[in-house]
Amino acid sequence: MNQPTGSRLAKTGVTEYTVGVLVQANFGRREDLVIAGVPVGREITELDMVEAPQQDGSIIVIVGTDAPLTSSQLNLVAKRAALGINALVAGEDMEGVNGNKAFGIPHGRLRDVMKKYNRTAGAP
Repeated sequence: MNQPTGSRLAKTGVTEYTVGVLVQANFGRREDLVIAGVPVGREITELDMVEAPQQDGSIIVIVGTDAPLTSSQLNLVAKRAALGINALVAGEDMEGVNGNKAFGIPHGRLRDVMKKYNRTAGAP
């Protein structure tokens, strides 16, 4: 069975449950993007575009499941939602209203930048 990217199947015995996640992410200016201490936004500049100045960002995460969870289990799922969301890396190029464009992070360039900084920091 094909699944949307933001969902996972969880099996308990013979019963399968689905956990689905929808993320709307607006993290602010690309130049301010830091991943694991690496200033990725300052390194990946080839997709910069004219943007309105923006200091803040926002994120909305919706988690849905058909699993019968208790309130304490739901709290655990909610707390972990932000840890497992790869909205920044999974985001694709898109064009919105009035031709406004948003570009996904190029995966190859991200790997190169992360390797560069890991070598500089002396990591293997």
